Amino acid sequence: LLDFQPDECKELFNLLDDGDGEIQTSEFFDGLGRMKGVAQAKDVFRLQKTLNKFIDSAIGPQWRSASTPKATQEFSVSVVETVRS
Repeated sequence: LLDFQPDECKELFNLLDDGDGEIQTSEFFDGLGRMKGVAQAKDVFRLQKTLNKFIDSAIGPQWRSASTPKATQEFSVSVVETVRS
């Protein structure tokens, strides 16, 4: 019905939850409404820029100086995974 697989439920919960460990009705409907549709290139670009700004503010812009695009993406993913845990 919602087009999510059972193994995606934990990630879905974490995306919808505002941090209190519960999903309110408003969080549920607002979050699902934002997830509807296919991500456009501009959405992915916006996310990457936001993540880069976050990393720059946390550890400084020097992390990007010698990075290739693939290394930058891998580093970004590892930062997100660290923040999640």
